[in-house]
Order: sequence, then C-alpha cells, then structure tokens
Amino acid sequence: QESYGEGLFTTVSNLASEADEAFRVSPVGVKYMPVDYDVEEVRAKIQRVMSMNSKIIFLVFTPDQGAQFWPVASEEGLLSTSYQIVGSEALPLSTGPEYLPLGYMWFSPVSRGELFAGFDTMWKSMSADDVVGASASTYYGLDKFKVSLQNGSVAPPTQAMFESTDTLDLEAPFLMDALYTFVVA
Repeated sequence: QESYGEGLFTTVSNLASEADEAFRVSPVGVKYMPVDYDVEEVRAKIQRVMSMNSKIIFLVFTPDQGAQFWPVASEEGLLSTSYQIVGSEALPLSTGPEYLPLGYMWFSPVSRGELFAGFDTMWKSMSADDVVGASASTYYGLDKFKVSLQNGSVAPPTQAMFESTDTLDLEAPFLMDALYTFVVA
C-alpha cells in the first residue's frame, strides 16, 4: 500500500459514507513493491477481490506497479467481461495495452479550485526562458541535475507550454501547488 492509493481510497470511502452507501466500498490493499514484486501475494489479492463478487473494481496503483499487475490479473481472469475495471490516471492504456479488457476505463484528476485563476494568469505571463533560460539555469542549478533536461524522459519547457493552461497535461492542474511553488521559488 502507498499513500497515493490510500488517499484515493479514503476519498471514495468518505463519499460513499456520506451517501449512506459505505457498505459498497471494500478495500483490498496490495503493498507497494518497487523491488521484488511478489506475484503470489498479488495473485492471492486478486482471488480475494474476485471472491467478493463485486462487478466494478477500481485499481489505484503507480505505473510501475500496474505494469506488473496486468499479467497476473489476466492469468487469474480478472480482466474478463465479468468485471468493469476502472483505473486511476497512473494506469493509462500504455501500462499494459495487450492485457486491458474491452471497456477498460481510467480517470484523470483535475483540480481548478479558487486559486487556479491566479495560477492561470501567472502561468501565461511567463516564458520558457523564465524556467530554463540562462539566469534560471544558474539560479536553479539546472546544469547540476543528475540527468540533464535534454536527456530527461520529459521534454524541456517550450514557449508553447506557457500560452495556455489548456495545453498542460490533464494531471498538471492537479499539481498546481507544485508548479506554483517551483515557479515562485
């Protein structure tokens, strides 16, 4: 189990409880295994889920866990038409396209609370140079990163990124506080 999945579970449980439907939400936790993925533990958890006779199953994993989960779930029959599988944004189609069942759904959290308008204004007033230009590079020590921005898995910021918050990844607004803190720092 890890804090992200537990946080989403707590939110869903609280909402179900507020609607007097708490009995509809039953957790089956799988420990976080970044090293030495225990297939037999996962298999036992999948079998437990299947024995509960639930028809809708929410999967909340990080991508590294999801990629290892799909083959086991497929072997056990969880990915059949008997279940509606709904994954978190960390489990997009790319984490196991060859295993995903017909009708697989996933959601992506988006937060545009009361402070988002200010963030939107600030974001559009910035330029790529503010984040990766010469002075920013010196100030933030970007040249000291273990992996350079040019060699990273994510493309370096471009001017187009700052033209609209609509072009940001759907999850990025959810991370508004992190972006805001970095930019203000």
